[in-house]
Amino acid sequence: MNNVASNNHSAYINQLLKQEHKNFLQAALRKVNQEEAEDTSYQEELQAWDSTLSELIND
Repeated sequence: MNNVASNNHSAYINQLLKQEHKNFLQAALRKVNQEEAEDTSYQEELQAWDSTLSELIND
């Protein structure tokens, strides 16, 4: 990164922003996944859909 910073400040800043955006999205996905994992009604609905899909595939 230091090499990028010394040659092109804009590229360095863009790289930092891109990484921060990636970190933000990963944290948001982890939060949503955790909320879904703790939501029993969602898990029951998901299980019903999995069962329905499985039946459709096997028919």
